[in-house]
Amino acid sequence: MAGPVTFDFTTWTTLYPEFASVSPVLAQSYFNRATLYCRNDGRHPASTDAILSELLYMLTSHIAKMSAPAGGQAPTLTGRVSSVSEGSVSISTELPMQANAAWFQQTTYGFNYWTATAQYRTMHYVPGIRRVFFPG
Repeated sequence: MAGPVTFDFTTWTTLYPEFASVSPVLAQSYFNRATLYCRNDGRHPASTDAILSELLYMLTSHIAKMSAPAGGQAPTLTGRVSSVSEGSVSISTELPMQANAAWFQQTTYGFNYWTATAQYRTMHYVPGIRRVFFPG
């Protein structure tokens, strides 16, 4: 099990240079939010700190992009864009009941995170105590 990982602004902006204009304080806040979705307490199932670090940086980038995309305001639409019109501009979104995947798939970073963490979203069977009864 890996973690906890500390946020390194220089490393994050080296990996994701499109966020170089984000202040270190705001970036730390995005990282802190990322830890709400991806546990960073030493009990994450990732096998190494390097893997957990990559996952958290992907998620931090997703949150940064969703919060304030480069050169613009934070998006006001939530969910996947399901239809678009051009004349008189019309956009429809949908957010299915299983919104987890839809939320992550709104950015490349979130999609990469969702794909990379698929192995951790499976059931792990832990056998209970085996009881043997002797009639008698």
